[in-house]
Amino acid sequence: MIKTEPFDRLPTGEEIRLYTLENKHGMKALITNLGCNLLGLLVPDRDGNLAEHTAEGYAARAFCHELDHLDGLLYTRLVSRYIDPEEARESDP
Repeated sequence: MIKTEPFDRLPTGEEIRLYTLENKHGMKALITNLGCNLLGLLVPDRDGNLAEHTAEGYAARAFCHELDHLDGLLYTRLVSRYIDPEEARESDP
């Protein structure tokens, strides 16, 4: 399930939206449309208690990747383009 809501505005007036992605296991990813920033990841433990995790860069991509696996999605079905390893290194801090 994907929910969206207003999050903030840029000085130009452009709206920033918050997207909440939730799977059937209770995992939630909070992502903005401003650079596709992962703001938080809520993950249930074995007892169903939610724990919040945050990540940036490569770790954020890995979280999203693993979240998709729980819904049976393969990364190769989701990407719009592939980048070479050098370009990936340049985008991470």
